[in-house]
Amino acid sequence: MFIEPGRAPVATSTINFVSDLRYCQKHRVTIIPQTSGLLGGRLVDYANPKYIERVADDFPDLNIICGHGCYPFVREAILAASRRDTALWLAPDGCVFHLGRDDWLHAVNSNLLGFADRFLFASAYPLNALKPQIERFHSLGWKQDLLPEAPLPKRHGRATASRAPCAGELAAMARDACRDPSRHRPR
Repeated sequence: MFIEPGRAPVATSTINFVSDLRYCQKHRVTIIPQTSGLLGGRLVDYANPKYIERVADDFPDLNIICGHGCYPFVREAILAASRRDTALWLAPDGCVFHLGRDDWLHAVNSNLLGFADRFLFASAYPLNALKPQIERFHSLGWKQDLLPEAPLPKRHGRATASRAPCAGELAAMARDACRDPSRHRPR
């Protein structure tokens, strides 16, 4: 379920979402809050991962993918996701190219606190064309052994029924879709 709590204008942890979050946790529905200070609401603070951490604490079995990766709070988001045993992932999509790019690269390439399992490739499609986004993503300086056969989350995989695909796996799937779009059309 995609939500944009910053436009309400409220922060992600607001009491108004509690019944929705309980439902999502019970039925294993992944929430994707739009967590960006660029376009996410009246105040840049709405992107601060402290709100997501509160939700993750209150709903430890809730699957959370932070759309836009809590930008511009890159370092804080990396640490928030890395130190949790809950289902919390970051998908910075186009924000991976902004200020903080080197922090994303360092955290994934060095697997800082196991962060490689918490980082998801996202394209921001249709805002960004898919093929150029994938090419830009691959050109950033990721360890090559990480992307083609990226490790699957071992400890935390709950974003889908059994696990969350990691950055390399998602990028490979998207790259394959660009090569042969007919294979990936909805049925």
